[in-house]
Amino acid sequence: WSAAIGELVPPRISARFFSRRNLAFGFWTLLTGSIASQIAERGRSSLVIYGWIFAAAGLARLAGLVFLWRMKFPDSVMKPGAEPPAWAELWVPLRDRNYLKLAAFIGLWGLLLNLGQPFYPMFLLQVVQRPVGDVGWLTVLAGIGGLLGPWIIAWASDLFGLKVGFAFIGIFTVLLIASVSILLKGAKN
Repeated sequence: WSAAIGELVPPRISARFFSRRNLAFGFWTLLTGSIASQIAERGRSSLVIYGWIFAAAGLARLAGLVFLWRMKFPDSVMKPGAEPPAWAELWVPLRDRNYLKLAAFIGLWGLLLNLGQPFYPMFLLQVVQRPVGDVGWLTVLAGIGGLLGPWIIAWASDLFGLKVGFAFIGIFTVLLIASVSILLKGAKN
């Protein structure tokens, strides 16, 4: 679906289109996540409640699959291209040192940031002893930051250049460290 839409959207508006699409997907993810966490808290986090939540999510995915099966795409998307790109063409970016440095930085940054992701909710539930509903709302707030952060970084990069855009990553890092330290102080009290 994404590849087909990528072929249909003109390049001059593709960034705006895909950023809006990602915002819409993210919004629905946050909405369903917050509703599910509130349902889990009201059901006292029982396995039966989680089972119903996962069953509803699975049925929703199947409904989405039926929708995708019924979609009609233009012939330009459904027919294979005359020739795939040459392998040599795919290696061109890997010869650029700046590209490799940027890819390494982004990859390492993402690895280190996401390394702790599974532990944040457990920390809130077990150490700070927050209820599941609160953790759900905090996850939604973090998701809003995840939706707005890349948009702000892209906006700053377009307006002021890539260096300033990447400087916003540093600002977000400081905010993340401050938030975690506030949580740690709250856990000690």
